[in-house]
Amino acid sequence: MNLTEEQARDIGQTWARSYHPESQIWLYPFELGYVVGRDTPEYGPEDGIILDAHVRAIIDGDTGAVTVWSALPPEAVADAYRAIRRAAERFSPQTLALLRLAGWRPGRDAASAVDRWWSRCAPPGTPFPEPIRTVLREFAALRMTAIGLAFEPMSPSATEPVRLFDHEGRPALVVARMGKAELIVDAAGGVFRRDGDAVQPLGDDFDQALARVLGHTA
Repeated sequence: MNLTEEQARDIGQTWARSYHPESQIWLYPFELGYVVGRDTPEYGPEDGIILDAHVRAIIDGDTGAVTVWSALPPEAVADAYRAIRRAAERFSPQTLALLRLAGWRPGRDAASAVDRWWSRCAPPGTPFPEPIRTVLREFAALRMTAIGLAFEPMSPSATEPVRLFDHEGRPALVVARMGKAELIVDAAGGVFRRDGDAVQPLGDDFDQALARVLGHTA
């Protein structure tokens, strides 16, 4: 982190006083920057002035850029910023934009819905391979309409039976459909694209495979 606390305080004070010249700030430092809160003088109802005094900001520790956040506890704001930074490192800007349009967000976790779906639709006693579950808990039911990619299960109330099948000696499942093609994840985490009888390996993890899928459709 390049920004000193003194520099962050100057930036934060400038931000806070753009709302009210008497605003005072506090800083919550963390490894990626500083969460900033501001204390703003209160006005009585007769003044007709409403200020969102409790809004937060983050000052990036490398660039000094300021982004405004909702009035969550500073620890929660810092955690959310960490998740966004991890997503930016994990996905390309193109992939991230398409995921956000589909309703994905950092930290998305549909595990409870996915587990209920599996309990309802999988044959009794069938183990849920963890690599497949990991993909579905993050991406289940998303629709990336720009490229025609739709993830299973399409609805929390889906009743169609789960159909695990053998792929090169490992249990595998269709996790998404893209036109007539299917994206398959096996119990080792390998990802494949199946179009009719043609099966193409896409990667050893789903992030890598998703980037390749988007590359094929660019």
